[in-house]
Amino acid sequence: MTSGGVGERTWRMRRAGGVDWNRAALAGLLAGCDLEDASSEQPGGRDSSGGRVRGMELAYSEITVQDLVHSVRKERSLALPEFQRPYVWDEEDVAELLRTVISDWPSGTILLLSGQDLINLFSVEAIKGGPAIEDKAEVRSLVLDGQQRLTSLYQAITDSHEKVTFYVDMGRLHQQDQFDDDCLKWLPKDQFPNEVEAAERLIAPIHVLYGESAFDNWLDLVDPGLKDRLGSLFDQHLWALRTYKFPANRLPSDLGLGSLVRIFKKLNRLGEELQTFDLLVALMLNEGFKLRERHEEAKKVLSAIGADLTIKDIELPKLIALEEHLDQVDQHREDETFEVTVGGIREDDVLNLVENTPAKLVEEWDGAVERYGAALRFLSERCGVSARSLLPQDGMILALAIGLASPKPRAGFEADLERWVWATHFAQSYRAGVNTRAVSDARELRKWSQDAEKKPTAIVDLETQPHLIVERLRDSRKGNKIFVRGLASLLVADGAQDWLTPRREGESQELSNHEGAIDVHHVFPDQFLIDRGRPSEMVVNFTPLKASTNRSIGKDAPSTVLSMERFDPDALVKHRIDGDALKSDDLESFISKRVVALRDLIASRVGISAIKDISADPPKAS
Repeated sequence: MTSGGVGERTWRMRRAGGVDWNRAALAGLLAGCDLEDASSEQPGGRDSSGGRVRGMELAYSEITVQDLVHSVRKERSLALPEFQRPYVWDEEDVAELLRTVISDWPSGTILLLSGQDLINLFSVEAIKGGPAIEDKAEVRSLVLDGQQRLTSLYQAITDSHEKVTFYVDMGRLHQQDQFDDDCLKWLPKDQFPNEVEAAERLIAPIHVLYGESAFDNWLDLVDPGLKDRLGSLFDQHLWALRTYKFPANRLPSDLGLGSLVRIFKKLNRLGEELQTFDLLVALMLNEGFKLRERHEEAKKVLSAIGADLTIKDIELPKLIALEEHLDQVDQHREDETFEVTVGGIREDDVLNLVENTPAKLVEEWDGAVERYGAALRFLSERCGVSARSLLPQDGMILALAIGLASPKPRAGFEADLERWVWATHFAQSYRAGVNTRAVSDARELRKWSQDAEKKPTAIVDLETQPHLIVERLRDSRKGNKIFVRGLASLLVADGAQDWLTPRREGESQELSNHEGAIDVHHVFPDQFLIDRGRPSEMVVNFTPLKASTNRSIGKDAPSTVLSMERFDPDALVKHRIDGDALKSDDLESFISKRVVALRDLIASRVGISAIKDISADPPKAS
């Protein structure tokens, strides 16, 4: 008997990162796929016929312990794609796996990728502890999920773990005549006894138990009176060390990169996910381009622009893909036989770019860093983005970078770009469909750079629906977070100051010059609004302040805040806040006056006077 049941053993393995890649898991993972015949599954998600998920053939197989050792140490045909996360299991994780293996409990399905064409796309590396891969042509399978389990078992049964040797306490097994968790132990390699001493202490290393001749030699060293008994205990309780099988599903060799990405995003679902960028790193290594290192260099360049502004790892490849897409569409318009291979900036589009024309990423990288930097600089210097918390949506930055890079723009275009930035915030153009919106905006901005009459959608939306501004100012932040971020940036750009005078000499009160974090502050505590029947998180009630000031003020009523020793009443002017309303905690006066002031400020910045004509009064109940 062994301690713990199937549920406990399976839970133990999943806690350490194992995922059961049966057909149902894959079907739920791949968008648009479903099971054609779920009833054909065997217990544990196995399907001896391989199984079929719509649009995808899965080949079922098994990896025995002997297969593992032979394919890693002898054939070197089983390897890892270099984009895999590092091996991270600790000694207890490995011990849990060995207990599972010895008990012949399930430990989850392995996910493999076969097919030389796909394997050739990636740089590969050996399973840790195994010999180096010298010829990629010999690799027949890549481990997409199961690295921790296969590496752990391989290291234990070949004694190639860097720090410890795992063993079974045969003395304990002899005394209680059953294998339990405490029979499986480990010792640091420098403390592990020599062969003779280990036999005398009835310590049997895992690598010795795995090897038939090695175990026979070990038995020859033990007390002769125990030899037959220990051999029998091995046959009864430890035999699975030599016969254990991992169920494995092999993905089809013609699987698209987009489908692979969706799978990678679920790998190690209890830990850090693999991302598209990791796959791009692997693909670009074949081109001799160290994408991760170049990205880190770019982050340093961009963060120096100000306010610790930064960039997500996929954005520069997206920018290059976006430019390539626009250029290809232009070529297709001139020549309908020209094929557009990069459809936009979705992950599949970026992968298609790198898979088909990896040199494009290399050639355009430095230019993309420069153009993205120009967009961040524009936002910082002209649009009030003085802190990372005020950065707009990623797609909007990409479109802005394209607009700023437009060749030979007309006079006044940069001023119009500033109007566009505010309009996209207040029209909330990037509330949904960010990738599609970015591509469309980039195309529109290129046209607008040449012809002032070809206004982008965000400007047109506010021209035709000027009432949206007042409605959203009176609405809740829920569903209007982009609007609130734009409002905070607009006030910073307009010269808003922090409410508290600086403590230290040389520290700026101007939020645009602040080098730390900026929060959006509730002017009236939210409960104050709720108690008076106003929407929770009302947009007009937000204003930007230093994060330190926001913490100091907390949830105090405005009249209490105004009495603070360092409070600067003149700072309220640029926040478009009436000081008298705050002194008397007059919420209704504050709302009505600030809605008007903010409405007019937004109208002037987006250049749409019709916004000012909209009544700032709340709608009358019908």
